[in-house]
Amino acid sequence: MTLLLTMTSPAPSSRVAEFHEVYLAEIPFVCRMLVRLGVEKRHVHDLAHDVFLAAFQGFDSYDRARPVRPWLLGICFHRAQAFGARAQQQREHQVDYPEVVDERPDAAEEIEARQGRELVLKGLSALDLEKRAVFAMHDIEGCAMPEVAEALSIPLNTAYSRLRRARELFKAEVQRLRVGGGSS
Repeated sequence: MTLLLTMTSPAPSSRVAEFHEVYLAEIPFVCRMLVRLGVEKRHVHDLAHDVFLAAFQGFDSYDRARPVRPWLLGICFHRAQAFGARAQQQREHQVDYPEVVDERPDAAEEIEARQGRELVLKGLSALDLEKRAVFAMHDIEGCAMPEVAEALSIPLNTAYSRLRRARELFKAEVQRLRVGGGSS
């Protein structure tokens, strides 16, 4: 995926170069986070582009002394939230494309890993967006809770409460899926 930076006023080349480094380092992370927040895979690259456009526009106000991931996670959360609201208003015809077969030598491990990822994504789908964001940011991505709370613009105690409830719901959903054989 390439990012097209459209600027209304010229920016210093050092700023663009610095942002380009952030983009290259964090695009896989942003895409993973959007999937974890429930964005359908077919929309991830478009929404990731939106995330980085917003990040570029706010890059001057970003505090370089702080980690970049929580800042990007906050943008991901807000973009996913807005996208979800728009998606509910629109109905699209979904086409199921056949899955491409992975021909790598160690297919058994790849299948097991994919099934594990699918189980995690299905478990995450049982959570509302607010709980899912806290859970994914803290338990999956390893962000500190104060960073999570700041990125989502919520009080720290609210973040902890959402995390506790998200863990309970996630665990129950994964157990349900394992017992039920993955059927919904």
